[in-house]
Amino acid sequence: MVSIGSAPLASALIERIVERRRLSRRWMAGAALDQAGTVLLCAAEAAQAGSATGTGSAGQTVTGMGLGLVAGATYAVYAWAAHRLITRGVASRAAMGAVFGLGGLMLVPVLLATGAPLLASWTNAGVGLHMALVPMFTGYVLFGFGLSRMGPQKRTLELISTVTSGTGVNVCTSRPVAER
Repeated sequence: MVSIGSAPLASALIERIVERRRLSRRWMAGAALDQAGTVLLCAAEAAQAGSATGTGSAGQTVTGMGLGLVAGATYAVYAWAAHRLITRGVASRAAMGAVFGLGGLMLVPVLLATGAPLLASWTNAGVGLHMALVPMFTGYVLFGFGLSRMGPQKRTLELISTVTSGTGVNVCTSRPVAER
């Protein structure tokens, strides 16, 4: 939730700092609501820490929040870099392929260090391959198509991702997010 909730804000801050773009009041109001929702979800998780329904300690929740912020920031850099390539005349498919190809190469050491369970059976490898090709490949080709038409900051619909994700977890699991 923290990653999803912080990525649009990080995208806007990158554009503000690097490209000197202004943030509209409407966008800032949406971002403030998004961040408030993220903080409330994290506070609920931290409050449940150590209880029978909690998933860990308050320290683990804070660590998770920090890692989520790093993930959101790295996603924002990725989106900004891809958008920059596209606006400089690189085709969206080529830009997304280049960014993902370089990212994949950087992740090979992680696969070698931690990927034994993924490669342990044909079923696991098949599921991994399916996840890479169907939702990831298709999703990011479409994401690149969208980036070619609007900047990373303007994707204000992402601001409702935290709310919709939290609601989805509640509906699908019949438990509040803090009880996951």
